[in-house]
Amino acid sequence: MFASLIGLVSVILQINAERPAAPLSVAEAVNDGSKYINHPVTIAGVLTVSMEFTAVSGSGCTERINALKKPYACAVSLSLPDCARPQTGCSQSLIELRNRMRRLVLSRERTPVPITVTGILQLPPKIFVEYTQPPVISGLPKGEYVEMGFGHMNAFPAQLIVMDGRLILAEKSGQ
Repeated sequence: MFASLIGLVSVILQINAERPAAPLSVAEAVNDGSKYINHPVTIAGVLTVSMEFTAVSGSGCTERINALKKPYACAVSLSLPDCARPQTGCSQSLIELRNRMRRLVLSRERTPVPITVTGILQLPPKIFVEYTQPPVISGLPKGEYVEMGFGHMNAFPAQLIVMDGRLILAEKSGQ
């Protein structure tokens, strides 16, 4: 029991040591994702929710194409814990963020909601896709490796396994 507690504390300390001092922009997380893959990061952006996906979006991403030959969104797909279950250990700020997400989906409100989310960044796997018409010259590749993407229609070039998140509240004037 004591050994597992020490192990847990060392993992938490490691996560805090690896966490960047300032949140990354969505573009930094997407464009330089290989620097942060499988590491805890905090990303700041605008919450984008629908019935099909939840993401943090931004601007300034390098244009890339997914496996469906469609451009990726300048956004990171969010994989959120089930905060309704006490054993997930969601923070109060993450519970508040989840509640806001539900209200946004139901109301179809389109007001930008700035957020920060912390979690483990993942990049999409590459899959081999055969060309629809194989080349007639022998020795040429019969397909190519392309990124599968995350979320609805493989639209997202990265995914964040969320551990914490919070709404960024507008500062009151005069403070």
